[in-house]
Amino acid sequence: MEQESKKNKKGLVDFLASLRVTLFLLILLGFICALGTLVPLTSEYSDFRRFLIGGVGRVMLSWGFEKPFTSTSFRVVLGLLALNLLFCTVRRLPPLLAAYFAPTADKKEPFFDQGDFRARGGKVPADGIADEMKKQGYTVVATTEGEGTGKSMLARRGALAPFGPQVTHLGVLLLFLGGVLGWYGGFEGYAEAAAGTTFDVQQGEFYRVIERMRRISFLRSFYLDLEKERVLTEQDVTAFRSLESEFTALEKKRKELAKRPLFQVRVLEAREEHYAGNRGVKDWTSVLQVEVNGQKQVTQAIEVNVPLSYGGVTMYQHSFQRKPMDSAGPGALVTSVALAIGESVKLKSVPLTLTIKEFYADFAVAPSQNGSPKAFSKSAELNNPAVKVDISEKAEGQKEAPSRELFLFEKPPHVIHEDPNSRFKVRLKKVSGPKGARRMHLAVYAPKVEAWTGISIQHDPGTWLVWLGSFLMMVGMALSFYCEHRRIWIFVTKDGEVKLAGLAAKFPTAFRSEFASVVEVFQAQANERSSQ
Repeated sequence: MEQESKKNKKGLVDFLASLRVTLFLLILLGFICALGTLVPLTSEYSDFRRFLIGGVGRVMLSWGFEKPFTSTSFRVVLGLLALNLLFCTVRRLPPLLAAYFAPTADKKEPFFDQGDFRARGGKVPADGIADEMKKQGYTVVATTEGEGTGKSMLARRGALAPFGPQVTHLGVLLLFLGGVLGWYGGFEGYAEAAAGTTFDVQQGEFYRVIERMRRISFLRSFYLDLEKERVLTEQDVTAFRSLESEFTALEKKRKELAKRPLFQVRVLEAREEHYAGNRGVKDWTSVLQVEVNGQKQVTQAIEVNVPLSYGGVTMYQHSFQRKPMDSAGPGALVTSVALAIGESVKLKSVPLTLTIKEFYADFAVAPSQNGSPKAFSKSAELNNPAVKVDISEKAEGQKEAPSRELFLFEKPPHVIHEDPNSRFKVRLKKVSGPKGARRMHLAVYAPKVEAWTGISIQHDPGTWLVWLGSFLMMVGMALSFYCEHRRIWIFVTKDGEVKLAGLAAKFPTAFRSEFASVVEVFQAQANERSSQ
């Protein structure tokens, strides 16, 4: 009974460590990754609607597939793959350790008379063999004396090479363990703040509550869609009510946790740098000051790849934008100009060129013959004045100024030229003059804006394991690809004749010439002795 139990355990270990299981898990992992490329990497529910309606949606959401690379299925497959690597390593490591630390040279004489790498080296004294092998780059690690049969020795080089795959496996396992610590012990948050303001860095539980509330909002939208499609079941209704109750409890918990932040961060400065000659963004920089109970702790400028770490929390530069300080108005008036239809002007005070393309006294839109919308004037009266304007802005160092055509309206709701990359806004103030001599009065504004910085807040306790695992993977691959494990057995018969047998784990062609060189050395010594 005990033997049968041991046999079953060994069979289970062999199955879990088998290559077939590895290949199956890798194929499954590849399938999940391929499916993940089809799912939009956004938290907006509207982007997922076409994936989620119906029974398929229930399955995907139950496995967390709105975020495929942190989903339950992805983690389960990774866990099984890690288990497969662990069993594979545990099964293969003991014999490797035994061969490295306790090598044996117990090959009998018949072993040296068959195989590809077999040769005779003549009669050579056994005492000088170890020194001669050392000259050839080999180390004699084991010697066995036979009773009346002769002496057997094992010389080897690159003895660490067989450990390459095992070290690589260990690195992968540490990577997985670091990921598990990051998934369940870390957190990730986000904060936006204007220059001169302060935001709180909260405890990890706060950000985990926020993440759970986002997922509940996602699931609520899904169930509301099911209700619209009239496919809502009683189980769905029960699940929806449960989510509502959980969301209410989480909101209360969030408010309580928000009262106990870890520390505060003051944004001293936020700026955006551009490349010379164009509007391409070169870098975002924020100067942050960490404060605890109002006391300054550390001040540091962070960039996209230069974070700030404090108290185990790392803050990365995530985004940057300029927001109007006063959204009610267009900003401060810079200049104004009156133009006729077809007239163009290059402003002196600002780097703008304005061209009036068309004028509509009573603007309206109707479909054209090809079905696309077409602007026209319903009457000659100034009931809804509008102009089609070409606006180009030339940045410093640019050879050509990019242009943009749009319609501007005099009456509310005003349509204002507002390019996020532009420093100015253009608005149609009024239309004057009689028909045939219309003048369009355009005003240019410089809106008051303030710099806002977006900060990614992260805590990952498994980072050091990820770094260690990556290092071990590189070491393991270096051992596997660049180290060559080669062994040569030497048998000295009782009458002094030397027989050699070799074995190479890889590159047998290169080993063939090396083995022949070793044989030639012993044969030369044997010939020298016989000639004396």
